[in-house]
Formats: sequence, structure tokens, C-alpha cells
Amino acid sequence: MVPTFFFLGREVPFYGLMITCGILAGGFAGYRLCRRWGLSTDRFLIAGCYVFFFGMLGAKLLYIAVSLDQIDFSRLTEPAYLNALLLGGFVFYGGVAGGMAGAALAARIHHIRVLSYLYLCVPCLPLIHAFGRVGCFCAGCCFGMPYDGPGAVVYRASFGAPLGTPLFPVQLVEAAANLLIFLFLLLRLHRRGPGPAQVGWYLLLYAPMRFVLEFFRYDAVRGSLWLLSTSQWISLLLFAAALALLFLSPRLPRFVPDSKE
Repeated sequence: MVPTFFFLGREVPFYGLMITCGILAGGFAGYRLCRRWGLSTDRFLIAGCYVFFFGMLGAKLLYIAVSLDQIDFSRLTEPAYLNALLLGGFVFYGGVAGGMAGAALAARIHHIRVLSYLYLCVPCLPLIHAFGRVGCFCAGCCFGMPYDGPGAVVYRASFGAPLGTPLFPVQLVEAAANLLIFLFLLLRLHRRGPGPAQVGWYLLLYAPMRFVLEFFRYDAVRGSLWLLSTSQWISLLLFAAALALLFLSPRLPRFVPDSKE
């Protein structure tokens, strides 16, 4: 893969392009869902801005936290090095935590019932994530373990993956899994409607998938404790939270359209 391409004389990173496409696709899907189920599209856009900003901040902070030993702090005064550090490297679970903080802040400042928006728009999350993982594949980050079987990928240019070595395409596997979760949640939304169980099902499906795929990754920037990566420990916690959420969902706040306030 080639991590960048040229458009109108400017070098454009595939990673940033796919993140942008994912945000646009997720935003469009959320906008359509809000119109279909009676939620304010204006409030959706306001909350979405908070979630996006704090989500990116959380993803970056967790990346820095798990890769402190690989950051050359003596080079932070170099514009090129600092720019590369700020624009590259994000951890999805940090983005989830940051996005939740942003949603809570939007609820407090703008009096938005963010739980209803979360119940309805949670399918947008795996959709955006799928685009992001394709971006990782193009850039050569979050790469897989050495593997010479069917579907192996060899990088000739990359931001992180070893060059000339056949690797397992773990980014594409996760992207495909996220798309399947997206479709499942949409189908369940059509049959059951929005509610807290939607969030529970998302976590129940994504957490074990992420736990397993971490064994197929080969990049060092993940952090580890007792033979498991940071994301695997978080996956275990989220799986337990998913079970609790599904069990308690009948007693949690329900979805309420804005038209019924």
C-alpha cells in the first residue's frame, strides 16, 4: 500500500482521508436516523461536535500514555516531529472515553438528552471505525503479525509496518467485523427500536472481537500488562459492562423522541 497520494499538487495521507470519509458517513447515517426517529438534527450536530473533539483528544492522550517509552521528548521542539506526533497515532478506546466525556459536557451545557441520541446513533460508531481501520491499513499502522497465508499483505511504503514482510491484514479483518456489527445494529434497530440494549449489544460484539484480534497484531505501540495489551484489558472490562447493561436495560432510562418532550 501507499500511505499518501497527490491531489492537485498536494500530498494527502490515506489515513486522514479515510477518517474524514468515516466521519462523513457516520454523520450522515446519524442525521438520517434522527430524522426517522424524531430527534433534533440540530442537537445531534451540536452533540456530535463535542463527541468528535473530545473523542480525538481522548484517542490521542491514550496513544501517548501507552507509547511514552517510544516518544523522543528531546525532539518535541522540532516542528516536523511534533506535527507527526500530533497527527498520527490514536487509540480507539481512548476515543470512546473522550467521546463519552464530550457527550456529558454537551448534555450539561446545551441540555441535550444524550442518552436518547446514544441509543439511536450507536450503529454509527462501528461504521466510522470501519473506515478508520481501512485508513490504518493504507498507512501501515496497527499492522498484523508476520504471515504468508492467503490475504497476506506486503508493504513497500509505510508509516510503521516492516517493509517487504508478508503480514496478516488484521486492519481489514477488523474493518469487516465493524461493518457486520453496523449492519446487525441497524437491523436490530429496525426490529426493536432504539434503547439501552443497543449499546449493550455493540459492546458485547465488539469487545471480544477486539480482544481476539489483538493477538494478531504486531505493532509495539499498545502497552501491555501480564501478557495482555491495554486494549485487551479494556475489552474485558467492556464485555463485563455489556453483560450488566443488557441485564439492567429494562430498568434504564428509555428512548424519548424530542417531539414528545
